[in-house]
Amino acid sequence: MRKTFAQKNWPLEDKNAIAYQLNFVSIAYGYDSDKHECYFTSCCRKNNSLSIHFKDFEYPKTVAIQKPYFQLDWYFYAVSEELKNAILSFGIDDKEEDVFRPVWTRKHDKPICYSIEPRHILMPIAKENNYETEIICKDCDIVWAYVKNEDLKKHSLYNGLGPPIYVSSNILEDLHDFNVTYEYFGPRGFLVRDVIVSKRICEFILSLYPRAEFRPVVIKGQSGDKTGDGSDKTGDGSVSSTIND
Repeated sequence: MRKTFAQKNWPLEDKNAIAYQLNFVSIAYGYDSDKHECYFTSCCRKNNSLSIHFKDFEYPKTVAIQKPYFQLDWYFYAVSEELKNAILSFGIDDKEEDVFRPVWTRKHDKPICYSIEPRHILMPIAKENNYETEIICKDCDIVWAYVKNEDLKKHSLYNGLGPPIYVSSNILEDLHDFNVTYEYFGPRGFLVRDVIVSKRICEFILSLYPRAEFRPVVIKGQSGDKTGDGSDKTGDGSVSSTIND
């Protein structure tokens, strides 16, 4: 049985995960002529960082023939219509339009896939993960989080697969099937929120597509390590799967 990156590198954290961050590594590329300003704007006149996604993405039709799950080159995750419908049939605790946003071709005749953009915002996680933070816009509550230089070795920056995400136990009181982080991530001038899904959604996707990747979300202090940095890698966290992607 194939193990995911998290199961191989962070088995105890994966076993104790309460949720997972989307971590799809296949990238779909859009039109070369598109710029950030085509789809994103700042939250208000006091802030120059682009953080508001105001227009549906447009992508070449060939995107639809890629994997049923992937990352758009705007750092958003997306799924095929087939996978979206499978997730909806499985059942989620939010409305479809509060999670999935259509991605079009230039003609806008029919969606070719759907970006995952949950509206439910979790409580901050920067403290538990030792992130640096900077308030980008106080009026609009835009907080940028980034990894300290001394922690970069823990993050596999080449393919986006990194260490577990740590949270406080309070997050369990307000965890939906699809969530976004309170903090924004990315380069300072272009910020996006990370997507965190419930354990049941992660396991459902893996039951269909065992090669999909996720980062385990763990309550700090309950991962079996003393420091909360994922240094203890003992244990076994496997997910059963039946259909290959």
